Amino acid sequence: MTHPQEAPTFVLMGNHKYYHLLRVSIDCIRAVYPASPILVYDWGDEDYRPKFAALPTEANLTIVDWGDAIRDTAELEQQIDFGRQVDLAIRHNARFERSWRQRLRKKILKTLPGSILARPLLRAGLIFENMIAQKIPCMADASRRIGGGRRMIFLDADAFILKPVDDLMSRDDFDVAVTLMGNPCFDVNNCSVINSGVIFFGANCDRRDAFLGQWLAACARNNEWLREQTSMVRMLEAGDKAVFTEYTLVKLPMAGQDVSVLSLPQRVYNNTDHQCLSSGTIPRVVHFANTAQNDKYLEELKKQLREVVGAPTAPLAR
Repeated sequence: MTHPQEAPTFVLMGNHKYYHLLRVSIDCIRAVYPASPILVYDWGDEDYRPKFAALPTEANLTIVDWGDAIRDTAELEQQIDFGRQVDLAIRHNARFERSWRQRLRKKILKTLPGSILARPLLRAGLIFENMIAQKIPCMADASRRIGGGRRMIFLDADAFILKPVDDLMSRDDFDVAVTLMGNPCFDVNNCSVINSGVIFFGANCDRRDAFLGQWLAACARNNEWLREQTSMVRMLEAGDKAVFTEYTLVKLPMAGQDVSVLSLPQRVYNNTDHQCLSSGTIPRVVHFANTAQNDKYLEELKKQLREVVGAPTAPLAR
């Protein structure tokens, strides 16, 4: 069943390295959903202090200080042995633009992982892994703040909405909608089935909270790479594997609630193809992980986004 709904609330998050991307995302949201409230979880600067500020023209924008939760990696360090910490640091370093500094950091981690030079790199990898896992508590906090009756859309900092998703937001048959990757792999430590960088939530707060609570518990138990994303796959896999078929709706018992989970194609609602803006069919949401941190690429991306979403009230953020 479908029916008209008020504009959804958008939930964004990131630290100082993603502030420029959050600005671009906010501009895209304003172009597509001008009346939508936006919650931004500020993970802080180098010292975890909140530095993301609302502009005078940005109404309906709430910033939440989340720096202390990002700083605290003690629990994560206890769960992860040293070898895996090194691997996390190498993977984190690979996210950035290739340069002599990036190659030097990789060499240090591979040849001198126990050295004083490697300590800040290991710390950066742990913080990044902790940030990823903190997405779930941030979403849970947002769900409680929003309450019942309003739908919610989570976007990674490098994911940008280009077109309305009213076809989803007007449905009342799902509580959570996730996007499926095109070539799924369920292998341990190489799980790539669901891209959790874009998630759509229905209006029922109790069922949203049940899903997020069970996902957080699954994440705490999971020891695979990208455990935040992988733990969702393992959780759903244990419930009903039919959920891994596009446009399938399954009902799963979670924390005393029957939670309806809808599966969507990534190519439409969470497209990670960097050439998709030049194709004939523009997706609803694009998600340009890693390369959006490349300054040269980002300038071209913002130009393309302007052409797709139209000129927002203010120019796309610099």
